[in-house]
Formats: sequence, structure tokens, C-alpha cells
Amino acid sequence: MPPVLLEDDEAVAVAVALRAAAGSIAHMDEAAMGVLAKIDQVMPARLRKRASSLHSVTVSLPGAQDVPAADALMQIAGACRDQKKLTIDYADRAGRQTARQIEPVRLAHTGRRWYLVAWDLERKDWRTFRADRIGRVTETGARFTPRKLPHDVVKFVSQSISYEPYACRARLKLAGASGELAKRIPSWIGVLEPLDSQHCVLSVGAPSPEALVAFMLMAGVDFELLDARELLPQLRTVARRLSHALA
Repeated sequence: MPPVLLEDDEAVAVAVALRAAAGSIAHMDEAAMGVLAKIDQVMPARLRKRASSLHSVTVSLPGAQDVPAADALMQIAGACRDQKKLTIDYADRAGRQTARQIEPVRLAHTGRRWYLVAWDLERKDWRTFRADRIGRVTETGARFTPRKLPHDVVKFVSQSISYEPYACRARLKLAGASGELAKRIPSWIGVLEPLDSQHCVLSVGAPSPEALVAFMLMAGVDFELLDARELLPQLRTVARRLSHALA
């Protein structure tokens, strides 16, 4: 490859990004470290110190290794670009393995996980697949014409991973403009949508009533429950428990 001329800030950004990539994609450590070694050889000492400062004071906490394989991710990305159908081995939330025939459209990265947005040919509907749960990826050789998503990709993925999969779901009317609340409410809590100039709607999903209450409170503002009336007895039980603890 021809040499690439980088400004100081660009060189530091590349080094930091390579270290981050090594932890977010499986089997990328060796390749990323190899590139970093080459960059270190030509990087001035003052820039090398800047680039390594973040890594030198950062520790990685132990946790689930939910990172996708690099080769599978690259193959999926190529199929999205070239509009080629795929067959993937996929494990659902319960660990059940299935073979899915899909039309891949877009990859989404939340900062923690990778997701694939695709049309499921058997189920005849849009699906969001966690990339780290994808096993073998096989190209069928057939091309497809991309279908139109019902929403923009960001909203579709957000709703698919933070609302729809959960048994306990609720929509909250929040006091405040969506632009301001979006700065305060973490995106992983739920899907935030404007209602009017003074209110917005937060769609929240959780595996239990206790977790749902926690997410409601994390909104940090007054709210009105718009639905989920069937959950009211369980939510009131959680509220009584909390009130008793604070008495």
C-alpha cells in the first residue's frame, strides 16, 4: 500500500482506535497490535507518549466475551455492500440454534455490541441479529434488491434491542423537550421520541417489573404511564417495597 500522511491528531486517533478495536472484535488483537507496532516505529516520541497515555491508565473489567469474530463481521459487511443473500447460523436469547436465510442491509455498533439489520426470508419480516451470536456465515451467491425499512436504522435497532424483546414494557410521557432529555437519558434505557414541544415519549423494556421501575426512575423527570396497565399491581408492589425501605 502507498504511504499515508497523517496530521498529529490523526495519528493519535488511529492509534487509540486500533486499541479500542482490538477489544470490540474477536481475533483482532494480533492484527491491531501489528499495525500499532508499525505506527510506533515511525511516530515521533511526543506523539507516541500521547497515544499510549490512555492505554497505560486503563484497565479492562472482566465480563462476557460478547464480541463478534472479525472474519464473520467482514463477510457480513461485504454482503451488505454487495447486496448478497446470506445463510447464517444464529443462537437466540435462549441459546437455540437455527439457520436463517437473510438479506443483510446494515451493521450497527452501539459502542458495546454489534448488530445486523436484515430481512428474514423465512419469517418475512425485518430482524435485528446480535453479531456475536452469529456462527457460520455462508453466501448463497444470489443478489437482492434492498427493501425499505419501516423506520430509520437507528430507531429500528434501538427499538429492537431496548424495547421489543422484553416481557415487561411500558411507554412513558415525560415532561421535557426530547432534545434536552436525550442529553440526560442513556440511549440503552429505551427509545425516546418527541411528542410536542414540552413532552416526549420514552418506550422502555425490561426483563422484570423491578428492572422496569429502575429504568423509569433513571429518566430523572416526572412522567405519566401511557400503557402497561396490566403491570400496575406488580409495579405498585415494587413501589411499596421501596417506600418501606426509605421510611
